[in-house]
Amino acid sequence: MRRTIPIWWPLLIASLPFGAGAADIWKPVADVREVTVRVHWVSVGELRAAARRIGKRTDAKPLGFSVLRRNTSTGRFECDVYLVDRPTRLRDSATASLGHEVAHCLGFSHE
Repeated sequence: MRRTIPIWWPLLIASLPFGAGAADIWKPVADVREVTVRVHWVSVGELRAAARRIGKRTDAKPLGFSVLRRNTSTGRFECDVYLVDRPTRLRDSATASLGHEVAHCLGFSHE
């Protein structure tokens, strides 16, 4: 089943005031009009293993990461989001992490 979400939703969630970096600015780095997003709910060990497989480093207490790819033959974007915690409340750190990673899937980056 394919779900469509408004493009502004992840940016709204990602902008919720959770922790350090709340004042950082998103900058567009890819013109993503449509993207297939796969969310992987994983353990911390699985998250670290997935990060190592693609050459990413993780924080001491990793929350998640995302990988945006563009298929060179079709031009279509695909994004894999790896998260440790599932959201349970509208305003919790897991919801903020999900929105943050989906914003990356939409072509946004930060320092």
